[in-house]
Amino acid sequence: MLQITMGHKIFGYFMIIAVQVTVVTGLNHYQVLQPAQNYAMKQGLICGNVAFWLLSIGLGEFLLWRRHRTPVTWKTVEQTMNREQFEKAVKDGIPLVLLDNLVLNVGEFINQHPGGRFVIRHNVGHDISKYFYGGYCLEDNLGPEPS
Repeated sequence: MLQITMGHKIFGYFMIIAVQVTVVTGLNHYQVLQPAQNYAMKQGLICGNVAFWLLSIGLGEFLLWRRHRTPVTWKTVEQTMNREQFEKAVKDGIPLVLLDNLVLNVGEFINQHPGGRFVIRHNVGHDISKYFYGGYCLEDNLGPEPS
């Protein structure tokens, strides 16, 4: 995952550099077509454009660094739950799932799940380990069953 993120970041920087080269080339071409324009104005546009993008990248990197440096707080709960307690809690409306013998309350995560609310709501009260590790999917995307 880290390699994909780094590749995406390098590609993004490459695209920004390509855009800068295109803009500077366009400004130089415009100066050739409009020789009456002030040379200082062209240089100011080029420098202003480069400075704007460098400041934007710097600000973005700073905000990303600041967001990722905040520590993640993990809740350590030393509580056990048997099968009857689990089923009773699910019947009472608490959205619980099992993942590798851990009982997880997914109530706060339902609206943030990348697959949508359906995936979580469909699996409340069930063991989600096989879905979590990619062994199964909820969609029937293999087409109709053979006759």
